[in-house]
Amino acid sequence: MNKLFQRLSTQERVMFAKRLSILVKAGIPLLEGVKMLKNSATSRAAIAIYSQIVSDVERGKFLASSLESLKHVFGDFAVNVIRVGEMSGTLEGNLNYLAEELKKKQELKRKVVGALIYPAIVVTATIALSILLTAFIFPKIMPIFDSFKFELPFTTRALIFVSGVFLKYGIYILLGFVALVVLFIFLHRLPKFRMAIDGFILKIPIFGRLAQSIIWPIFAARWDSFSKAKSWWLRRRGLPVILSATAFTGERFMRSRKAF
Repeated sequence: MNKLFQRLSTQERVMFAKRLSILVKAGIPLLEGVKMLKNSATSRAAIAIYSQIVSDVERGKFLASSLESLKHVFGDFAVNVIRVGEMSGTLEGNLNYLAEELKKKQELKRKVVGALIYPAIVVTATIALSILLTAFIFPKIMPIFDSFKFELPFTTRALIFVSGVFLKYGIYILLGFVALVVLFIFLHRLPKFRMAIDGFILKIPIFGRLAQSIIWPIFAARWDSFSKAKSWWLRRRGLPVILSATAFTGERFMRSRKAF
């Protein structure tokens, strides 16, 4: 299956981590647990993803190594949580922790979407009304302006020009806008493009500070949780705690740290 169509919703990823944690805690072998998850999957994407994991584990790969090839589905955070769990012998606890973190992320996303619904409706209605006035209403009163013998104000002349552009090239403008939206959606699936967008957002005066106020508490909470639970295991192998926090938080954010 093409990577563009290999997707799991946040809820599906929560259930994957939670159910696998329960199966591991019950003493069921990892391979058998993933097979059970595959048999209970309903979507074609989930079945294909679980099939790939089963195939990798059957060939002797670690679960984290298999998920790393599906990083576009599970993300860096999940891969590193599971890797540490496998290496430290606490896979069940780490899977449960991952499920809780994903659930918090899902809840935060719901709240953000809920808070943005009303502004989005207002902005959409304003844009639609502006297009309606410019493309349909304003051309009907154009003859009145044409009958005036004096020079019209700049704002009126600009509005007449925009209306003429919409009437003449409206279909091309619409197609171009749709093409840009589709192109952005596809490019946003590329890690380098997302990283560039993140760096740009972090540099915007108001929105950048807002993004930082959200990112830093998440970073600190994950760092604190990781250092308490697992940092001893990494320190014994000579890895500094900051690398642990970096791996947990994700490469994308840490590469964007230069914007701070």
